[in-house]
Amino acid sequence: MRILMVTSELHEEGSGGGGIYVYQLCKELIRQGHEVDVIASLKSRSKLRTPFKIFKINLSKLPILGMIKWGIEAYVCSIKLMQTTKYDVINVHCPLSSSIYPFVYASRIPMVITIHTGWSLTNPRYPLHQKMFSLIRDLVSCIKSRKIIVLNKSYGQELRRWSIYQEKIVYIPNAVDWQRFAIKRNGKETFREKFRIPREAIVLFYMGRIAKYKGVESLLDAIRILQKTTREHIWVIIAGDGPLRSSLMKKYCNLQNVLFTGSLWKSEKTSAYQESDLFVIPSVRGEGMPTVLLEAMAAGLPIISTRIPGTVEVIRKEFGMLVNPSDPMELARAILDMIADASSLRKMGQKAKLWSRQFDWSIIGEQIAELFRSCLKDETPES
Repeated sequence: MRILMVTSELHEEGSGGGGIYVYQLCKELIRQGHEVDVIASLKSRSKLRTPFKIFKINLSKLPILGMIKWGIEAYVCSIKLMQTTKYDVINVHCPLSSSIYPFVYASRIPMVITIHTGWSLTNPRYPLHQKMFSLIRDLVSCIKSRKIIVLNKSYGQELRRWSIYQEKIVYIPNAVDWQRFAIKRNGKETFREKFRIPREAIVLFYMGRIAKYKGVESLLDAIRILQKTTREHIWVIIAGDGPLRSSLMKKYCNLQNVLFTGSLWKSEKTSAYQESDLFVIPSVRGEGMPTVLLEAMAAGLPIISTRIPGTVEVIRKEFGMLVNPSDPMELARAILDMIADASSLRKMGQKAKLWSRQFDWSIIGEQIAELFRSCLKDETPES
């Protein structure tokens, strides 16, 4: 097949999960023997090297006008490409990529939309005017698309409340480059050594955007409770960047053994997973299906997460615990329960690694490719 991807984000490292998802999906489709072209925005200094051709469109910082401008330019670019190249399927990635694209889309080539962040009308990050615009966009997207990929079942249920989507929705979970995180390259603890973390310390790891909806403050409040009530030698790694990073560093500067590392890259990121003891996802709202969750599991980490869409489908009691969002006391208790027995913690990590193997890109990529093939046959695969 010849596939055209349309995405507002495309980075292997240093991006959100959506950018990593599209990059890895393109690599996997090419590994399977398909041809892939990508319309995307890239960071101005990006040195990303890819096995596929990228048609770059700059992304304006203007909230809605920037989205509309990008969508129109992406569509014009795709029309030009379709005049010279015969594509079998176009895969458009939400939310930003579809800001205006579906409104103007008129080709007979099947369009598959992948929803990464859920139904816009219920997204607490959006102000009212953006919710209304996004609702119209989502309706048009779903009407014009041949199929809709959702990364978690909750989003599928939200869409099914609108009967028009019944035949189009296909649940295909997020994926991970399993071997990259599961296989240790050497026996050295380079991450702990760099940040001078004692070998006997219990390391709790968070990686992701440092923003309100990610619940990092709840994690830090839980650590404050633990430092007042237990003598466990706990270190906390907060990896990533975002609008709350500076303010949280100041607010919690009195906490011991809490490190804000900034963004981690490539081997350092892998080492951080493999040298930690427990991964925490304290998000206060649903996510598509966090890439970091699958990476942590592949690296052999037990998980503590809040009960949100995107994690409840993945985490099992054999290797994880679920707590209520924005409840530092419950989170603190869960952490204490998990770290109480070091040998049990290691066994849970091994179970997480085995469970995560079903999310390897070689498996998920084939499911997506089969969905694309079904669009050409006008068939509906089982979801």
